[in-house]
This record gives sequence, structure tokens and C-alpha cells, in this order.
Amino acid sequence: MKLIFLNYRAVVFLIHSIILLSICLPLQANQSIAFFYGRPVPVNLLSHYKQVVVEPENMDNLDDLHAKGTNVFAYISIGEIHLTRSWYSEIPKSWILGSNEKWGSRIIDLTQQGWHDYLINKYLSKLWKEGYRGFFLDTMDSYQSAVHDADGRLLQEKALASLISRIHQHFP
Repeated sequence: MKLIFLNYRAVVFLIHSIILLSICLPLQANQSIAFFYGRPVPVNLLSHYKQVVVEPENMDNLDDLHAKGTNVFAYISIGEIHLTRSWYSEIPKSWILGSNEKWGSRIIDLTQQGWHDYLINKYLSKLWKEGYRGFFLDTMDSYQSAVHDADGRLLQEKALASLISRIHQHFP
């Protein structure tokens, strides 16, 4: 019976994600998209795409891409934080669940409301002011590497759903 419950939660989470995507993305979205996380950002090459996802800390010329009609999404890791982030020192150690050794990052406890507030009120708000009008959310399942019990995972999933809803409310 426990296995069925876990599969049911996965299906509910998948359906929630699909509904959220259908609300957030235009019906006739252009499928032309590029991902570039390095530096320097090759604006001339990326301007050939309708949509691009970039690492905001590496982006010096966002206005140039906007001027060429490109929709620019900021890459956001909401389940992990890398030690090289300029704002890593602002994150309390109590928000960290564990480590992702492959990427050299720290796994965030998504149940920490302080993490939600920090992302929305400090980091994402700053990016919104800079001109980003979309966020590409990644590492949403990282908690699974650190939380192994069903109850703990359910708490992480509920917190993740709450965080995504809050992001959508603040940044339509």
C-alpha cells in the first residue's frame, strides 16, 4: 500500500507541474530555445533564438538580447546552492540538508520559509528589476538525495509546491 501512495504522489506532482506550465507558458510558445551558462554570453549567437536560458551572474548585456527580440530566462537553482555563488555566505547553515558532491553544491531544505523569502524577496526580485521576465527552475528534486523517509519527502514536496506557487504569484 505504501508503494501505491508514493506513485500516487508522483502522479499528483506531475499533474500539478503540467498545469503550472500550461498557466505560465503562452499557448503558441516558440520551440526555439537555447541554454547558455558560461561567460561571456555570446549575444549575437543567442539572438538567433526566440528564448534563451542564461546564468544571470554571467549576463552582462541583458538589454542587448531584449533589443533583438529574445526572451531571456534566468537559470535558478531552487534546491541547491553552489559555494561559488556571490550570495552563498548569506544562507544560514540551518537551511542546508546535505551536499551534492558531483556538483560541489549544498542541498537546501525546502521547508525553510526563510529560503522561500530569500529567493523571492532578495534574489528573484533583484533579477526581475534587472529585466528578467522568466525563470528556469532547476534542482527541484535535490532534496531526495538527503531526505529518505516518506514523511520527510512529503514535507519537502509540499514546501516545493508552495514555493513555486509563491514565485508565480510574485512574478506572473
